[in-house]
Amino acid sequence: MKRLSILLAILMLLPLGAIGQDRSIDWFGNVYTKWLDGDRQTATGLYNNSEFGGGDQGQGTEFELYFKARVSKQVEIGGRLKARFDRNYWTNGGGFADDENEPRSAQYMKFRGVYVRLTPGYSWIDSATIGSNDWGMFDPFTIGKIRYIDRDNVSGLLFQGSNASKNFRYDFARVSLPKLWAGPSWSTGDFTQSDAAYALQLKFEASNGFHFTGIGEYIKDDEIDVADVDNRDGVDTTQRYENWIYGFKFNGSVGDMVDISGSYYYSDFTTDAYGGEYSRWTPTITDEATDDAMQLNIDINDIGDVLTLKMQYFDIGAAYMSVMASRREADVLLTEGHDGTWGWSRPDYNVGSNDNSNSRNGIGYGGWNGHAEQVVSVMADNDFTDFDETMAESVIGWKGFTIAPELTLGELTLAAEYSFIDYNSNWQNSDGDNMYPQVDGVHGWGLGGDWRSPYSHWQEKETTIMLIKGEYIADVGQGLNLKFKYKMIDDTDDRVETAGDLGDAYQNSTVDHIAYDNREADYTSIEFSAGYQLTDDLFIEGFLAQYEVDLIDGSIDVTPPHMEGWEPQYGWIEYLTGQHKKNQIGIELKYFLSGMEFGLRTDFLDGTYDPEFYEGVNGQLVRLNPTGDTQATAIGDISTDEVDLSQYRLKAFMKVQF
Repeated sequence: MKRLSILLAILMLLPLGAIGQDRSIDWFGNVYTKWLDGDRQTATGLYNNSEFGGGDQGQGTEFELYFKARVSKQVEIGGRLKARFDRNYWTNGGGFADDENEPRSAQYMKFRGVYVRLTPGYSWIDSATIGSNDWGMFDPFTIGKIRYIDRDNVSGLLFQGSNASKNFRYDFARVSLPKLWAGPSWSTGDFTQSDAAYALQLKFEASNGFHFTGIGEYIKDDEIDVADVDNRDGVDTTQRYENWIYGFKFNGSVGDMVDISGSYYYSDFTTDAYGGEYSRWTPTITDEATDDAMQLNIDINDIGDVLTLKMQYFDIGAAYMSVMASRREADVLLTEGHDGTWGWSRPDYNVGSNDNSNSRNGIGYGGWNGHAEQVVSVMADNDFTDFDETMAESVIGWKGFTIAPELTLGELTLAAEYSFIDYNSNWQNSDGDNMYPQVDGVHGWGLGGDWRSPYSHWQEKETTIMLIKGEYIADVGQGLNLKFKYKMIDDTDDRVETAGDLGDAYQNSTVDHIAYDNREADYTSIEFSAGYQLTDDLFIEGFLAQYEVDLIDGSIDVTPPHMEGWEPQYGWIEYLTGQHKKNQIGIELKYFLSGMEFGLRTDFLDGTYDPEFYEGVNGQLVRLNPTGDTQATAIGDISTDEVDLSQYRLKAFMKVQF
């Protein structure tokens, strides 16, 4: 027994001795506290927008502790301990006021981002990373970074290498598929453990400075074959879906002034999850198809030392499917796209009520600040966001071009944009089949819109975006930063183009002319801001904005085409034809101390919706002048009164890094 005790003591001391000799572990992290306040009085989460409940009330704190250790010259480990808030309010008594076993309320720590990185020193491999990764070495068309709150929650194997001169590099990965969203019906089915994406990326730098990249990716999702009832020779599997993506990219400079880059991607997607049947609620097509996506960018720099001109051509196929592509935080197009303020805000213009929690979901009347970012995924993701973040929108099916000049004259910078967008999804009855999902419904075009819905069964659409914006540093005190922007978007959709198709498109209403379902939305916005460094530690900025939409969404007889179940009681559709006006006043503070950052943004928004009504007469849409309190339409009796809307919202945060 005595010998055993001595042996155990020696074994316990060995790791301490080893660490003391040549090993060390680094600890660092942050404490993040957020305050939300607003007049929606929703308290189902500490983010303004979440699909299953957001909030504008409460306070919560996250704690994050990173660790990294160099075990030897060839082995490194790292990871983090994370207590993430969702419903972890200060008022819940550390989780005890709510069910402590409810992970959204309890203050549990979780291992996240744990990895082992090997650098063996072999000529054919630089490093191998086992475990979590952000997958940022690939790109948003193939395997993109996951949203920041889940940045390293996706795990796999990564092997990277290069030649001796470092002008050739490779990345090879096996990435385990996230079972909660990476596939048809937002899942990878029941048998998830072996589902994975395999990717190979080859990079080559030519002697003339051009960089070339080739990417190949294969995604597979297997299920147990229920028809194999004899397990004596193992159990067979069937493939729920597979996704091949091939890509090629290049970039370089021509002379001293011209930068050029381009990319081409090809996708091949097939699934038997639906047996070819149509399903609305899925982030992929429901059958099989091939398609491609391409871009060409030309930047002309320093024209006369004052002017820069950026140009982009883009063509993204309607059936381009890349399940692991970026879902947000990856702006793949040059255009600003739509404005976030008209995102999936879901105020009750004329349907819904506070008694129905579905009608209260969404971010509120104000939407998101700023313009949208574009992603090549039907899974465009705006969950777990606040109003001061950028909205993501799907650009599957977009094709067109953008021209964006920028002029710099001393302290004045002027920029502009002209974009024309046509759509590969302009078809009649989904190009003859129903494999294209509509996801959230019918709002994929902007106002009150659903950012994930790039498809409509009946569409003939064009969009034009024009803007001019400027920034000027005025010589006032430490410098007054002035900004402005004026933007117009013209969005038209003729929908059904053949009279013989009207009965198929509008099964729940009577529309007897192809002009009666035409839609036109004219967006106008003007924004001003002024920022000043009040003290060495405090920066303050004020914002003024006005947004308007003039919308004609067909006659009063038009229902959502080919949408028998559009569920108006859940806010999927509201009557929106008319004049929309919205005013915004905002204040932002940024305060810094050594090791601490404090920020605050508050907005006050008010606006009106003045409904208008049109009927079809002799092939024209003619405005009605109702005399009563309501007007009968195909989606119900709509009040003729002007609707007043408003919202107050505030977000403040404190981040301390150590």
